[in-house]
Amino acid sequence: MVVARRCFFSLVLIFLAACGGSVATEATYQSPFFDQKGNPSADLVALLAKLEIPCELTRESIVQQTQKKWIQQPGTERFYWQDGYAGRMPALKPLLQNLGLIDDVLPKQQSYDYALVHGATIVVMRARLAFLAGLWQKGIRFKTLVLLTGQRDLDPVHDSFASLTNNPERVPMQPGWQPDEAQLQLKTETDAMHVLYEHVLMPEAMRNVPMVLVDAPKTLQPDGLWRRPTTRGTIETWLQKQPKPGSCLAVSNQPFKGYQDLVVRTLLPASFSLETVGFAVPADYESVVMCLDSLARWLYQEQQYLMLLSA
Repeated sequence: MVVARRCFFSLVLIFLAACGGSVATEATYQSPFFDQKGNPSADLVALLAKLEIPCELTRESIVQQTQKKWIQQPGTERFYWQDGYAGRMPALKPLLQNLGLIDDVLPKQQSYDYALVHGATIVVMRARLAFLAGLWQKGIRFKTLVLLTGQRDLDPVHDSFASLTNNPERVPMQPGWQPDEAQLQLKTETDAMHVLYEHVLMPEAMRNVPMVLVDAPKTLQPDGLWRRPTTRGTIETWLQKQPKPGSCLAVSNQPFKGYQDLVVRTLLPASFSLETVGFAVPADYESVVMCLDSLARWLYQEQQYLMLLSA
């Protein structure tokens, strides 16, 4: 077995070319998995068959079984997962691609009120910020930049100090910047995001856009352990600041774009609209186990979202 993401923190360096009411919407939400009658798509059915997932072809059964079979152990970081499906990517990739877990997703509009950048490991956050900077250079505009981070302890391997600056030809940092590890003393994802924001190369006009740094807290679990903040926690923390309603462009990357979109979409009030974009994972770093975990979360979150819409 190979380590999922094969040091996923380095893969993205290859890329870079108040409001009550219901949940946030685009013009319409169309499920990539089910038709209006609730019938699963041919690609989803084929994937379930190839992976021998025992279920009825209903939304409820598919969500239930994929939660059991594909969700990885809670509390473990993705970069430590083992990919038992690694050798099956060539056969499964066309289906995963058709289901929206592989390719770039780019903005549909030119202007937004907010750009939301999801937190991650240091190098993934670098790539997401640089991806957004690239969109700005292509004419995409936003009025406020929101950095969605929190009190996740940095991993000594996958959030190494070197990952702040390595491979600058792929994710450019400000020329001449030489960070001092003793001076910075980075401990959490929020610390790292703040430093990256200050030093990732971006257009000056983008840097002049007002920035909000979200620092979501850990949560105490019933077993007495503290859990790092999740996408949900960062959005809830941001909403506590009572941002004005508006249009949001969220930045993620594959294969996480789909389920992160629906987590945020479920939490935002109806006075907000949401569009989520993200860059593709290079072929050498694609992970079947990560795609399946993300797909299972996406299916579950879609079910929750549709229940809210119908309430």
